[in-house]
Amino acid sequence: MAHSAFISGQWVSGGGAAMSSTDPATGDTVWTGKSATPDIVKEAFGSSRAAFGEWALTPYEERRAVVEAYGDIVKAEADHIAQLISRETGKPLWETKGEAGAMAAKVGVSIAAHDERAGRKVTETEFGEAVLDHKPLGVMFVLGPYNFPGHLPNGHIIPALLAGNTVVFKPSELTPAVGEFMVQCWEKAGLPAGVLNLVQGARETGAAALDDPELDGVLFTGSWNTGSFIHKKFAGRTGVQLALEMGGNNPLVVWDAADAEAAARIAVLSSYITAGQRCSCARRLILPQGAAGDAVVEQLVGMIGKLSVNVWNADPEPFMGPLVSAQAAANVLKAQDELIALGARPIVKSEAMALGDAFVSPGLLDVDGVDTPDEEVFGPLLQLIWIVLVKWIVVGKFKPGPLPRTYLAREWELTRRWLMNKLLPKGDFRGALAVLGKHYEYTSIVYRMLGAKIGKRVFWPGSGVLVADGMYDLVDIGDDVVWGSRSMVFPADCTSSLPVSICRGANVSDRCVIYAGVTLMDDACLGSGAVAPRKMKYDYGSIHVGSRNGACVQLDPGSKPDDSVPREPKPFGRAVYQRKATYFLPHWQVMPFVFSFFIALRTAYSVMP
Repeated sequence: MAHSAFISGQWVSGGGAAMSSTDPATGDTVWTGKSATPDIVKEAFGSSRAAFGEWALTPYEERRAVVEAYGDIVKAEADHIAQLISRETGKPLWETKGEAGAMAAKVGVSIAAHDERAGRKVTETEFGEAVLDHKPLGVMFVLGPYNFPGHLPNGHIIPALLAGNTVVFKPSELTPAVGEFMVQCWEKAGLPAGVLNLVQGARETGAAALDDPELDGVLFTGSWNTGSFIHKKFAGRTGVQLALEMGGNNPLVVWDAADAEAAARIAVLSSYITAGQRCSCARRLILPQGAAGDAVVEQLVGMIGKLSVNVWNADPEPFMGPLVSAQAAANVLKAQDELIALGARPIVKSEAMALGDAFVSPGLLDVDGVDTPDEEVFGPLLQLIWIVLVKWIVVGKFKPGPLPRTYLAREWELTRRWLMNKLLPKGDFRGALAVLGKHYEYTSIVYRMLGAKIGKRVFWPGSGVLVADGMYDLVDIGDDVVWGSRSMVFPADCTSSLPVSICRGANVSDRCVIYAGVTLMDDACLGSGAVAPRKMKYDYGSIHVGSRNGACVQLDPGSKPDDSVPREPKPFGRAVYQRKATYFLPHWQVMPFVFSFFIALRTAYSVMP
């Protein structure tokens, strides 16, 4: 089309470089035109600014009538819109028909939301009345994405126009035809000239728009990198409103699934719909180790093999079509190769397909134990991450402080604690330490991975140390600390969470209970059954045992050690880590091999007839 910009109610040339869109399924050209030059972008914003005053003062009922007329046109053109979206994106018709329907339905949803949240509210008071009024912000810049080129920008434009704002709209450079047809529908609906202006183009067009002095707000749906750039660009500029909806490296957690098949179906739908090109698609599947997780993976692999991939108008209709471009497909395969090079194991490898350069098959990688980049892969590639990473990815870091007072924040905090209890019931590391060596440095490494600060040469009990609610971030254990069996640490209670510090050379004997905020100074000792109440501090070298009235009993006040005298590690540290034992000990680094050998012998013996 020669006229690819819409300024002040007139279709004009963009004036810039030639651009086009293609059907990724066939390679056929769908749209041709020219990108908007900086001068055309400036005209668009000037037009929107000139139209803003009159449109803002137009009675709401009249603005709503234009929006409703637009909705009627979209509903009547639903089949054409669906085919146009399919041609530019490659999405199957069943999916784009749903998108066209959502575009029409957005009108009613937006009107209802505006009526509920905006308008004028007058409240009688003792001294007169209190008035709450709303006013439009000004000229809004809407950037549309390619994955839902109709529905998502539509969801920005309709509310903005209802509220009395004017809009400059730039569709994705991959889907200009859909954006152009949307503006044509607004034109037919009787939207006044200048209220909605259209510019086409890629990054240069968007950059010119973001620099325009008439800009009052940015409404964006798209990648994290672009959204983050926009956020930083306008940081501190309170006059520019930002609404940024960005993609992410989304996790899907499947835990205690009673029905592995149903869980796998949810994972398939969440991961591979729209060829994995939704910002809400799962990128990472987090499962428990063992039979429950394996059952979901088995079902998932079977379903992936049955997913139909074909052109958008195939009969029967496919589950998914191509990616939006050959470059997008190449990016998925490149990301997969990079993950495999890092150590990921392909369970189902994503492959290029003979259907065309934009087609790739769904993939599934096991990245357990792999240090993967925290980046979204926009395509049908699902990463499988096991329990070791859940704490950092989903739960996050625990911090000291009171339990949040707001409902949502408090519920999320309690949910994080619940999830850690499900991950590590009673502090059990699910048999891992039996292989690594329960008493040695590998156990310290596991605790560090979960957020705890652990010093050198710590002796760990065979039972492990229970850290309640998995709040390892609040535990600080110094060098040469010795732990007894079945001891417990509670960094939090129903009111707050506080750090727990066990300093250098301290001893914690069997069955001790340590509450939030406790500090055990250098060489202090909690004897068997000692209870350390909240916020207590136990001095250097002091000895405490048992419990009386909820607190341990002091046997020796202790004294601060002479810092001028060099301190030797405990006997365990000297023997294991400094290799000063008078008898043979395997090096601690080979302990996993030693324990694995004996576990294998025990297993073989147990199954012998």
